[in-house]
Parts: sequence; structure tokens; C-alpha cells
Amino acid sequence: MIARWFTNIRIFLVWLLGFALALIIMALGHELFLVFIINSLGFDNYMVRLMNIVYYLITGLICVAYYILIQDFLGTSAKNGRLLTNSLLTIGIEVLLIFLIHLGLLAYGFFASDGFGILIVTIEGLVAAVMLFFALGKKKLST
Repeated sequence: MIARWFTNIRIFLVWLLGFALALIIMALGHELFLVFIINSLGFDNYMVRLMNIVYYLITGLICVAYYILIQDFLGTSAKNGRLLTNSLLTIGIEVLLIFLIHLGLLAYGFFASDGFGILIVTIEGLVAAVMLFFALGKKKLST
């Protein structure tokens, strides 16, 4: 019973970390989306307001579906003994998305391209690569 309780705590912590990363993805993605539609497409003020509503409607629905599906996925992973591997996979994909969005914002000049900004993006990319390497490796990781 205690082992099952600890497994449920680990599932919840992974889900909570995924939730926090998804919120970061939504916020950074919104900024990248706005920079793109204003700078590249040249939308006016009214169209930007409409695109805000559309963006949050679509990403909100995607996040709700993600939260529902990831809970079952992690529960099944725990039963199969692959909780660590699948946790690394899901969190690694989210960190990779944050890396790509952050890289896009650096390319548009939204964030400063100084040493600190490049260091943050490099760390994000390395963390994502390491997590995905261990998650997708041929060797099975134990929980």
C-alpha cells in the first residue's frame, strides 16, 4: 500500500511539472505568436485581439486534452514499470518545445541575444537532448 502511494505521488509530481511546463509553453508561445503576426504578417490592432482569443481557445483545448491523457499514460506507465522512461519522454518533449520557442523569440529579437540569453537557450537544448536520449535509448530505465 505504501509503495502504491509513493507511485501515485511520483505520478502527481510528474503531472504537476508537466502542467507548469505547459503553462510556460503557452505563455512563450503566445509571445512568439504575437511577434510573428505583428512583425511578419503586419496585422492591425483588431486582428491581434481576435488572434489572442483564437490562440488561447486552441491552446487551452489542447492543454485540457493533454492533462486528461497524460494522467492515464503515466498511470499505465507506472503499472508497466516504465514511469521514469515515459516521464523523461514527456518532460523532455516539453523542454524541447520551450527551447524551440525561446530560440524563435531570440531570432525575432524579443529577448536579448547576449551571453546570458544564449546560455539559457543552450541549457534548455542540452537538458531536452539528455532527457530524450535517456528516454529513447535502447536500455530500459527502471522506476
